[in-house]
Amino acid sequence: MRVSARFFDFNGIQDLTESDEKGPNIQSFEFEAFKSFDRGSFQGEYSLGLRYFDIYEPYADGADVDYQGFGPVLGLEVTKEIGAGFSLYANTRVGYPNGEDDSDYVDDHSWTYQLGAGIEHDVSLMGLNGYVRLGAKVQHFTSIVYGNKNGNVAGGVFSLGLSF
Repeated sequence: MRVSARFFDFNGIQDLTESDEKGPNIQSFEFEAFKSFDRGSFQGEYSLGLRYFDIYEPYADGADVDYQGFGPVLGLEVTKEIGAGFSLYANTRVGYPNGEDDSDYVDDHSWTYQLGAGIEHDVSLMGLNGYVRLGAKVQHFTSIVYGNKNGNVAGGVFSLGLSF
C-alpha cells in the first residue's frame, strides 16, 4: 500500500472579449491511499481518498460562483509496459465534494469525473525510483458552475512521481 498527495490548478480567468463569461479558476487537493494489483501484463492500483475542491467563476453581469467542497474520491489506474522502460497508462477518478457557494446559483454537492492517459518512463533520481509522465487529462464536474450547469476542463499533463 502507498499514499499520495496531488494538487491540481487550472486558471481560466481571462479578460472579457466576445462573451460575457470568463473561464473558471479551479484548484483541488487530493490525499489518497493505493492498493496495487496485477492482471496478466497489466499492473494497476485502486485508490480511495479525500479531495478538497475550490472553483471560482466570475461573470460580467456581476454574479460569480465561489464554491468550496470536500469529499471522497475513488480512483483506478492501469499501466502496461511496452519496453525500454516505457509504459502506457490510463487512469480515472470520481469524486463527490459536498460544500457550499456564497450564492444561490449552484448546488451544495457535485460529482467530479477525471480521465487521463499517456506515456511514462521509469527514472532513477538521487537514489529514488519513479517515473516521468506525459499525457492528457479531462475533468468534468456537475452543477457547480453558474446556473447549475456542468463544466469541463482539458489539458496536457507533465508529472514526476518518486518513491521514498
